[in-house]
Amino acid sequence: MSQPLSNQAAESVNLDSASTSDERVSAPIWVIAACAGYVFIQLLVLNFYPVDAWIQRILHLLAGLGIGAFLFHSETQAPASRLRKWLALLSLALSGCALASYLVLDRNLFNASELNLFTGFYLAALICTLVSGWRSTHSNTDLANAFSFAVLAGVTASYLVEFLDLLQFRAGAFPTTSDAVISIGAMALLLEMTRRTTGLAMVIIAAVFVLYAFVGTLDARHIASRWLRLGSPYHLLDDR
Repeated sequence: MSQPLSNQAAESVNLDSASTSDERVSAPIWVIAACAGYVFIQLLVLNFYPVDAWIQRILHLLAGLGIGAFLFHSETQAPASRLRKWLALLSLALSGCALASYLVLDRNLFNASELNLFTGFYLAALICTLVSGWRSTHSNTDLANAFSFAVLAGVTASYLVEFLDLLQFRAGAFPTTSDAVISIGAMALLLEMTRRTTGLAMVIIAAVFVLYAFVGTLDARHIASRWLRLGSPYHLLDDR
């Protein structure tokens, strides 16, 4: 005898709620407090204490990246390999060195055309963080990797805020090596967090648009394939 429709509906709701609860992201209380503080600060900035729009965007994005590194860290997943654990610890040490060098180095070194101590530590920490955090599942990262990710996000935000006026002045014209390294780091951190939260497909889509930002202004005749002319419509781009 078939069950009443109301009982079947109740069972389906229970099954749906059970499956949904298994997919929740768990986090310690201090991460939840950081999320609450993050939202509270955003509300203060938007409603009572406005700041420069670029500074607000930088802090909004990179603070979210730092918190997200802990939100998508889980110790309940399969343990990482010994090599990746050592890489995570190395990335944490290198990110600490990058932070220390950023704080103590002469600011004139950031305007030089060659790599300095800060950019060297930053690139090394970035590579180790990305490699040690790469998983088939997006929430299984070592805690040391999460701290390294958050430190790099904080250093990136500090650099962008401190040198914002200079960045706006020299963007696209004569950026320094430090500008290029920080820009690469910011995009890499953003793409990595995108991979952890939504998967690799969204990273590929975002990477295509980032690439378009650099090559999209080229004349279509320069990037067109000679084997695929599609009726050669490029004469429409001529000014003559």
